[in-house]
Amino acid sequence: MSFLLATKLALADDYQLTVSAIRDAGCAQVGLNAGAEFLEYPLWWLLDAPQSDVRIEVLNSDERLQPYAGFSFSPCAVVCTQCEGQPTYRFLPFSAQNDWIRPFMDR
Repeated sequence: MSFLLATKLALADDYQLTVSAIRDAGCAQVGLNAGAEFLEYPLWWLLDAPQSDVRIEVLNSDERLQPYAGFSFSPCAVVCTQCEGQPTYRFLPFSAQNDWIRPFMDR
């Protein structure tokens, strides 16, 4: 794991806790709302997506890309780094307070 987050080792626990919560919830459709500074690949790797049938979709993409979004996608968890203070995201409740990553999901 440390090689994936070499520039952000302090965030390894956030990634691990978030992925554990997603797995414990049995969630296979994960939304992502993160800024450009978020290292997305470790999330994909830890969830073994898409090989494990976990589907991850970016929810805050450029509006010009919206016509290509998967309209059938209904996340059971959202990983967010830009949702400070929000109690819900797409009707999913805030799940746990990590240092940087804010997961939203039904448990």
